[in-house]
Amino acid sequence: MIEIKSKEIIAQYLDQRKIDQFLDEVENANRKMNLFSRGSNRDDLLILAAESVLPVHLGMISPESGPILDVGSGWGIPSIPLLLWNKDLDITLVERSQKKADFLILALHRLGLQAEIINSDIEHIPEGDKFEIITLRQVALEKQFVKAVRRHCADDAKFIYFGPSLDGSLFDILNSAVYSIDGKPVRTVTAANFSQK
Repeated sequence: MIEIKSKEIIAQYLDQRKIDQFLDEVENANRKMNLFSRGSNRDDLLILAAESVLPVHLGMISPESGPILDVGSGWGIPSIPLLLWNKDLDITLVERSQKKADFLILALHRLGLQAEIINSDIEHIPEGDKFEIITLRQVALEKQFVKAVRRHCADDAKFIYFGPSLDGSLFDILNSAVYSIDGKPVRTVTAANFSQK
C-alpha cells in the first residue's frame, strides 16, 4: 500500500494558486447548488484534487495521452485538476446534471481552461467519437453502461477507475494502486483495458 500526502502531490503537479482558485469556485457554487456533501471541508476537497493527479504520478496518464473522456464529471474531479496539470490535454467531460454542467462551464472559463462539456448521458455522445482514456470515479459498472462506454473506446483504450477493484472478467488490469491519502481509509485507482476474453 502507498502512503500519500495530498499537499506533496499537489506541490509536485499543480499550481497551489490555481487549485485554491478552483476550490474557491467549488465552495462558492456549493452554497447555491449543492455540488457535493455539505459535510465536506476544504481538506476533503484538496484530497480529491490530489487524487485526480495520482494517475499522473503513477504513470497512467502522461502529457501525450490521447483524447480523454471523463464520465460523470460532477464538479470537475478528476478532469479539472488534470487540466490544471496540463492545459493541453484533450478532455471531454460528460455530466448529466444541468446545474453541474453549468458549473463546469463557469469554472473552466474562470480558470482559463478549454474542454468540451456534454450535458447528457454517455449514451448520447456522437457515435463516431473515440477516446484513448476513460476516467470513471465511483461509477457503477452496470452492463448497459459498460456497453455504452465500449462504443466510444479507441483501440486499446485505457480505463482509469477510482473505486473498488474492477471485475477481472471484463477488464485486463494494467496497473493498480492501493493507497491511503492523508491517513484516510484505503482507496484504489486502477488502469485497465477491456478484456478480449
